[in-house]
Amino acid sequence: TGLTAPEGLTVPEGLSLNEDGTVTIDPNTPAGEYPVIYKICEVNNPDNCDSATATIVVSAPFIDAVDDTTEPVNGLTGGNTTSLTLNDTLNDEPVVIGEDPGNVTIGALVLPIGFILNGDGTVTVPENTPAGGYLVIYQICEVNNPTNCDSANATIVVSAPIIDAVIDNVGPINGLTGGNTTALTVNDTLNGDPVVIGTNPGDVILTGLTVPFGFTLNTCLLYTSP
Repeated sequence: TGLTAPEGLTVPEGLSLNEDGTVTIDPNTPAGEYPVIYKICEVNNPDNCDSATATIVVSAPFIDAVDDTTEPVNGLTGGNTTSLTLNDTLNDEPVVIGEDPGNVTIGALVLPIGFILNGDGTVTVPENTPAGGYLVIYQICEVNNPTNCDSANATIVVSAPIIDAVIDNVGPINGLTGGNTTALTVNDTLNGDPVVIGTNPGDVILTGLTVPFGFTLNTCLLYTSP
């Protein structure tokens, strides 16, 4: 007998009917059921034929978005995390974010206010974000099969900047008349930059822990001795 798919019979696009009776499915074929209508004919009696419909079942590959925790991002300056998809897989291979067949798309299901989930899978943390762990729930979906999706929880770690109050000696101040010193904070730093005393994001608050009787710790940077 011979196996053919002659005119009038059906082989869907992306599938090939081989001479040995197998069917080849092209890479990046969307999941679904594909009818192949074929005919067999006897060699001795070429007009002795019969046809049948075979349903070729194509499955979606396994997609796996894995929970993760990012490396810390400095909350004062803000910045981008590494990609949340570094440990995610499609068909047991690392995912590629894009629009081509075999790629995945990414979208946010839960995103803290001010945070941005970027197209490359990174998250932008805004500047002056308080230190802590922030939950982002995201979803990846296969381009070939848009309903083949998986979601994961990512904890975005935001670290506090390094704050450094440096020991110093000020004065002398005339004890008879009294007066103001220079600011005790002139050599103090936040994230490597000189501190600014104030109540705005990025500022520091000055508090006296031990202040001798009769002394006053002022909360302004620019006091100088007379």
